[in-house]
Amino acid sequence: MTRYPHDHPIWTVLKHTVYLGFITLILYLNASNFDETELKTLGEIVVGVLAYQGVVAAKAKITKKEQ
Repeated sequence: MTRYPHDHPIWTVLKHTVYLGFITLILYLNASNFDETELKTLGEIVVGVLAYQGVVAAKAKITKKEQ
């Protein structure tokens, strides 16, 4: 039995953290020199994920208001 229900936001945060970890590992293993370009890529991915989650949260809030 888990402490949090299946629809709790913590699972989304953990899922994205694991994805970011895998992406970081892949970038690290494929880069001849892990420098600011890889860090910039990771930053862009984080911004994209945050923007996506913002849209999902806004859509859920709008849908909840309409009901």
